[in-house]
Amino acid sequence: MSTRRASWLAWSLAAAGLAMLAAGGALLAINLDMVGFNAAMIVLFGSCAVIGALAVSRQPGNLVGWLFLATGVVAAMQLFTGEFALSLYRHGGPLLAVQWLAWPANWVWILPFGALFTLLPLLFPDGRLPSRRWRPLAWLALGLIAFLAAADAIAPGSLDSPPVANPAGVGLSGAFAGLFTGLAWAAVAACVLCVCSLFFRYHHADGDVRQQVKWFGLGAAFTLTCLLAGQVAQGLGAQVVSDVLSAIGVLGVPVGAAIAILRFRLFDIDVVISKAIVYGSLAAFIAIVYVGLVAGVGQLAGAVGTPVLSAIAAAIVALAFQPVRRRMQRFANRLVYGQRATPYEVLSDFSGQVAHAYSVEDILPKMAQIVAAGTGVARTEVWLRVGAELRSVARWPQDGAASPSPVPMPSGEIPEFGEGEAVFPVVHQGDMLGAIAVQAPAGDPITADKEKLIANLAAQAGLVLRNVRLLEDIRASRQRIVTAQDAAARRLERNIHDGAQQQLVALAIKTGLADSLVGHDDAEAHQMLSQIQAEIKEALSDLRDLARGIYPPLLADLGLVAALQAQARKSALPAVVEGDRLGRYPQEAETAVYFCALEALQNVAKYARASRAIVRLSAPNGALTFCVEDDGVGFDPNAKGHGSGIQGMSDRLAALGGELRVTSTPGAGTIVNGSVPVHGLSPPV
Repeated sequence: MSTRRASWLAWSLAAAGLAMLAAGGALLAINLDMVGFNAAMIVLFGSCAVIGALAVSRQPGNLVGWLFLATGVVAAMQLFTGEFALSLYRHGGPLLAVQWLAWPANWVWILPFGALFTLLPLLFPDGRLPSRRWRPLAWLALGLIAFLAAADAIAPGSLDSPPVANPAGVGLSGAFAGLFTGLAWAAVAACVLCVCSLFFRYHHADGDVRQQVKWFGLGAAFTLTCLLAGQVAQGLGAQVVSDVLSAIGVLGVPVGAAIAILRFRLFDIDVVISKAIVYGSLAAFIAIVYVGLVAGVGQLAGAVGTPVLSAIAAAIVALAFQPVRRRMQRFANRLVYGQRATPYEVLSDFSGQVAHAYSVEDILPKMAQIVAAGTGVARTEVWLRVGAELRSVARWPQDGAASPSPVPMPSGEIPEFGEGEAVFPVVHQGDMLGAIAVQAPAGDPITADKEKLIANLAAQAGLVLRNVRLLEDIRASRQRIVTAQDAAARRLERNIHDGAQQQLVALAIKTGLADSLVGHDDAEAHQMLSQIQAEIKEALSDLRDLARGIYPPLLADLGLVAALQAQARKSALPAVVEGDRLGRYPQEAETAVYFCALEALQNVAKYARASRAIVRLSAPNGALTFCVEDDGVGFDPNAKGHGSGIQGMSDRLAALGGELRVTSTPGAGTIVNGSVPVHGLSPPV
């Protein structure tokens, strides 16, 4: 059955049930038949009919809604037929009609009460049993309800109200009466066990379901306790006490169900309630305007002014409709959602904030504020993933306290936070970018609708956190580049100072000495000039070595393969370079791959404890790639993270739009893969 058809059927049945309850209530007032108890019955089963219609209109597949609806409608029919039969009896109506009208009223009551205290507790709130182990109890309850109703329907003797003979009564033995009494007590025990199933479900549930079960269970337990106490009081002769307990007790179920539905959003009923309040208020407003002007003022002005007044009323309604609707919508939202904003307002507000050109410093605190306003939590904190740790980047309220320390993520998953904090990961395109942590007050825990709202906000926040992380990565990479440049400049200055500069100073001194010997000791002068010539060649060689560290001449002359093969021959462990058919590529791409592959080879020699290394060079699909593989001890990338060498390689490749991937397993060696796109780069000179 479609949702629309189920909703139409449910509301039609509920309307019929409410009409029968209204008619039965009017007859009840005329008959003065146990007014207090029956009035409580009208409240109970009228609530069941409305709750059932609301539930079916939202979730047609949930049996709980249909049970509520059936309970209300069947009880309404029982009340109406019973009061109608009593009225006919007192006014001398046909005896046969009185008998058959009173007949269902004397046994049908078993069906709604049986369902109310057996099937509903077993199936509440999702329409399924707590587990397969409760299935025998459900079948037992159904069998007992059917047997007791059928036995009461054919029991001989006089009906309770009105006191006429049972038209369907048959002769039964005394043993059958004893069996009926025993099964009645078995039905009471089944009711107690079914209500106890709610406590079992409560123990295994969490979030909103736990609260829904708690309130419905308390209401059902209260009603069952009051009814049993009322029966005991009736057996002791305290009829007044029995009537009071029964009248008060039956209110427990509708009150508990109402709290479970309204307070904890069972059946997603908040939208229905909000719309009902808005449209009902608008209908009342239109009716008041028309009745006040057309009927009220029209009586004073006479019939001639009625068309004019109708036009005036229509104009007032047209002008005031939108302002009244907005006020009623705000009132309905406040009534349904309390002080916090509706989920739709929260998502819309956040989307609007993201769409505007806010800076990073503005958008993150606004994100935290929107989450807090939409969920009513006491504290919200936004965490950004940077490398292998989470960093706090915004919080609400902004109490001025120092930012908490970064939280490590050794396994790449969200770690445990403090007690009472719920953490929601922010994921964008499969990449975990950060998290939103909320801390709810003790009296207002995180419910399922709040979790859904925060999860939706976290999904929208993915792009924001990605942009923030990109900015953080850019800042960090800039800082690393500046630091690396400073270190390289200092190293070059130190090498020049300790090497070539000292050699040139010594050469200057020796040149002065040689000059002083000319004309006095020419042989010594010639010998010293020969030494100066040899030292100049040595200084020139040192300067060339320094220049090779900045940009290797062999790379410029012969290309990437030859330059790396020359370095591999100098390596501390056997290394092979593969890529003989590799051509020439833009200088910046070749330089980046050269130094990254060289750094990887040096890492193998320093840390891998390997017996060999292989460097593979290729250029598939417009990208210059390299792969350095060793057979060393390997390591766990998640546990150790990336050192400065690997980070520098990653930064060098990322500057050209490339990427670096490190794959390693303890005991299985390490593979370093890198690539640089060569389309759009300047060709080699």
